[in-house]
Amino acid sequence: MSNSDVFVIGAGPAGLTAAYLLGKSGVPTTVIEADPVYVGGISRTASYKGFLFDIGGHRFFSKSKEVVDLWKEILPHDFIERPRLSRIYYNGHFFSYPLKAFEALPPDGQGALESDLVALVAGASRLDGDGPVAVDAAYLETIAVRS
Repeated sequence: MSNSDVFVIGAGPAGLTAAYLLGKSGVPTTVIEADPVYVGGISRTASYKGFLFDIGGHRFFSKSKEVVDLWKEILPHDFIERPRLSRIYYNGHFFSYPLKAFEALPPDGQGALESDLVALVAGASRLDGDGPVAVDAAYLETIAVRS
């Protein structure tokens, strides 16, 4: 084992990025990865019977210029930009990923009552002086109120 100030556990995208940025700042860093063959976690392309598959539910995607610039710095000749189309299949419907604002509400109005209740609970919890509330917390409160 080397003499390092920092040991990063896992050579997935987050671990490799942390090690890269630490090393770039002059911090001695060692990455420890359990897989003896691959790095990148589930963010890799696998070949099977001549076909290529992206492992994991997504490709690298970011709206952050800083993040995209970092990827291009690390992979100046290997970074390939592709048009992306990701969908989530739920309850018989396809939804865009990342989710688009009103797409999550079906046109027949199903789910509108639940989202109205979540908005109402979120708004009411702001009025009591506790500050902002997470939507998931508001949803859980809504379900508890309805149960």
